[in-house]
Amino acid sequence: IVDGDVVLTHGRSTSVEAAILYAHSIGIKFRVVVVDSRPRMEGRALLNIFAEQGIPSTYSMLGSVAYTMRRVTKVILGASAMMANGTALSRVGTAVVAMMGHAQRIPIIFCCETYKFHERVQLDAIVSNEVADPNDLIVRNADPSDIDTPGNIRKVDPKKSLEGWSSMPSLSLLNISYDLTPQEFITVVATEVGMIPTTSVPVII
Repeated sequence: IVDGDVVLTHGRSTSVEAAILYAHSIGIKFRVVVVDSRPRMEGRALLNIFAEQGIPSTYSMLGSVAYTMRRVTKVILGASAMMANGTALSRVGTAVVAMMGHAQRIPIIFCCETYKFHERVQLDAIVSNEVADPNDLIVRNADPSDIDTPGNIRKVDPKKSLEGWSSMPSLSLLNISYDLTPQEFITVVATEVGMIPTTSVPVII
């Protein structure tokens, strides 16, 4: 991260958070774009930390990533694991952000400690994934905790809610937790042993 950068990240990663806070602490002047997605909305907590530290930040939802990517200079993402074939396992939505940045020729940097490197080879996020509570996908009537901006409470029509979905035999909800970013969309992996290409993941393992 250098002066003048516009850094985009998705969700919340402790490694990315530490890197950005460190860059800010040594006086580098840059901006951050936090892209978030439902249902976890993890980016809000990260955004609050950056705001408290005085880091200029922008908050955006995943659906508008193509627009927010136009002025971004680096995409820095966290990984839950790096597979032996160089793919990155991370919070669902990360692959979309990485592919969008790659399409606009922006460096895609994954922060991942080497203890998260795994000898398994995984080609997709369907065969092996973590399925979260489907009720997290339900859109309920807004309450004070759903305020996106001061004074802006989003009302939801109860008829359009998914509450009671379990009583409908023809309806099922799928809430997967992770996705896979193929290695061709990753510029470099930042680790405690240095910046490495994805092809070096099996070497370190």
